[in-house]
Amino acid sequence: MKGKGLFKIIFFIAVSGIMLLVFYHCPFLYFFGVPCPGCGMTRALIKACTFDFKAAFYYHPLFLLVIIAAVYTLLRLTGRICISKETENNLLKAVCFLFIAVYIIRLLTGSDIVSTDFSHSVIYRIFKG
Repeated sequence: MKGKGLFKIIFFIAVSGIMLLVFYHCPFLYFFGVPCPGCGMTRALIKACTFDFKAAFYYHPLFLLVIIAAVYTLLRLTGRICISKETENNLLKAVCFLFIAVYIIRLLTGSDIVSTDFSHSVIYRIFKG
């Protein structure tokens, strides 16, 4: 049983690392020219690791939720914490709502973190020829 939990943790860390390397830049912005609700999160987490929380909050105000979710996921994979599926689903819905709300606010207020750039997107280059 302990071996499976350790394997899950190592797998989770490896997949997270690979995803960070492959998608270091926002794939949504790259392909469509529109930032995603998570844009700025990598920069926010890097700033949080250096204890520059003001800059981290500037890049993405929900960076703490990602840290909490990562800790929860690790605890859940090891079997140290367990909540009901219904509660877990409700928490996930609340987090999704928060991300979308922050995204809309950032778009409406003209945040430079989520600025659109259609001219450099893959879709634009395909259709422009």
